[in-house]
Amino acid sequence: MKPKIAPVKNIVNLREAFSAVDQPDSPENMVLVHGDAGLGKTTAIAWLMCRTNAIVVRADQTWSVHAMLKAIMREMGEAPLRSKSDMADAIVDHMKSQGRPLIVDEIDACTDPQSRCDDGYAMLEVLRSLHDKARRPVILVGMTGVEKYIAARKQLARRIQQGVRFAPADLEDTRIVAEARCDVAIADDLLQKLHADTRGNMGLIVVGMSDVEQFGRTNKLKQVTLEHWGERSFSFAVDAWKRRREEA
Repeated sequence: MKPKIAPVKNIVNLREAFSAVDQPDSPENMVLVHGDAGLGKTTAIAWLMCRTNAIVVRADQTWSVHAMLKAIMREMGEAPLRSKSDMADAIVDHMKSQGRPLIVDEIDACTDPQSRCDDGYAMLEVLRSLHDKARRPVILVGMTGVEKYIAARKQLARRIQQGVRFAPADLEDTRIVAEARCDVAIADDLLQKLHADTRGNMGLIVVGMSDVEQFGRTNKLKQVTLEHWGERSFSFAVDAWKRRREEA
């Protein structure tokens, strides 16, 4: 499959949200991205990073404020400093001078009550401070439910100008991905089956398309139809069946 990122609705919504907050000297230009696993958030972040030269870090349950600032410094390409305040100042200066936004993925690690983070709320407050001082977009990315935690923190919630809820792919999205990424054409009847079997989970859709592409190459087909595919199972369904057998 071609290593392309297709312009599905979730990507388009993220692009529009970022455009809305990417304004000079805006006092409120944070974005909250949330949704279930497998809907393409990580892929969308990679796309946005390439488009905006964003600093991207992934939150960790072992983080403290100091560890978070060190991670951001490293992603900036700079050596961490000794004090938290010095690092915060350096990050703000870098974001302002280079015009770089900041993306924090898996922010749930800072918001989960069972997290081992020293103080998730303190980390969010530091991110708010970086945003306020740098006047550059800060994008927080997490699983469904993180929006409720953020909404309860009024000072932080007030900075969230745009919220992007990642939704399951629809059939049109499935077609867009197939056209953009598949070297072997997939007929619409088979795409409908794939979409139904995955319930719009983009990660599983891509796995299924790879299965179909491999089948088409093996059988020297330019297009694979539902009739060609027959009663075969997609590999994600086989893996799930194996896991259920092992757990039984």
